[in-house]
Amino acid sequence: MVIRSLSVALVFAVVFGILFPKAGIAESTRSEDFAKDPHWDAVNNRIDPKNAKTVVQDFGYSKTNHAGGESPGEIGGRITRSLTKASYANKIPKKTLED
Repeated sequence: MVIRSLSVALVFAVVFGILFPKAGIAESTRSEDFAKDPHWDAVNNRIDPKNAKTVVQDFGYSKTNHAGGESPGEIGGRITRSLTKASYANKIPKKTLED
């Protein structure tokens, strides 16, 4: 008898949940105009910190080919997280469509 009562209650709950999925839940729309700081956490947004630390971006050129290239020459060394943008490149000579 107890099992039958639980079965009926379970069927009723499932049917009620299917027919009225949002019963008792008030719908509302939340918006934000960002007129003030929302105090969200941010990471690496390129903001100059008050107490900036000096970071060395040493890409460490090496005449090896451990990465599998045919000719030697790789970068590596010390690469650290920094707010300052860094790059590693060679100057490319000017070319025209005639070259």
